[in-house]
Amino acid sequence: LSPLFTETTIDEKFILCVEIPGIDVYSRPVFYKGSGRSYVRVDGKNEPMCDYEIYSYKAFKHRIRDELRPVYNANLSLFDKDLLNKFLNQVKKDKTILQNNFSDDEILELFGITVNSVPTLSGVLTFSKYPQAYYPQLSIVAAVIPGTRIGELGPNNERFISSKRFTGNIIQQLESALCFLSRNMKDRIVIWMTGDKEYTTEYPLKAVKEAILNALVHRDYSALTDNTPIVINLFTDRLEIINKGGLYG
Repeated sequence: LSPLFTETTIDEKFILCVEIPGIDVYSRPVFYKGSGRSYVRVDGKNEPMCDYEIYSYKAFKHRIRDELRPVYNANLSLFDKDLLNKFLNQVKKDKTILQNNFSDDEILELFGITVNSVPTLSGVLTFSKYPQAYYPQLSIVAAVIPGTRIGELGPNNERFISSKRFTGNIIQQLESALCFLSRNMKDRIVIWMTGDKEYTTEYPLKAVKEAILNALVHRDYSALTDNTPIVINLFTDRLEIINKGGLYG
């Protein structure tokens, strides 16, 4: 160790400050031999790191891309052929070098849709007709809450005004969730002095669409979060969209 020592005097008392630099991020986490555990500082206390936190460091250090892990029981024959062909045609149109030098199978490998001809998790979630056959919980669960917190009951003791699970590929989940929210949001009407009427939704649909898309694309797709869906809760005072995972790295 190479600590940094700083001396000062406060209220006629001598103070010695010793700063010990943290280990490089690529060497973390460090395990304490006395317990075999690694710890993280939370609210002034040393808390044991959970398996997910340790894995997050490992994934960052080793550049693990969980969305590219192969799904061995998946089959390309169950992919949406129209959607896949649309993708391939667009790629060839945008990048002529691929059209002239690579076969369709090679393009699928280059874009991480397959690995050694086996569909990847990314490929399954994007192009499979029913990804939930392999990963039932990689879906969206949405609910309309009659109050401002979970468990708060409505005037007729209802826990939810409406609830739904959305499955299918990422595009289908996005579109279904957006339709659900647009149906359950309050509509607002603004009447201008000219007499013109302007209809708006409680939350801008463009922003809501972007938020749901971010939750789908940027959620953690590691094996540690396979059993947890994205959650959307529409409360009386806010909209919450929750996806799994911490900040990468």
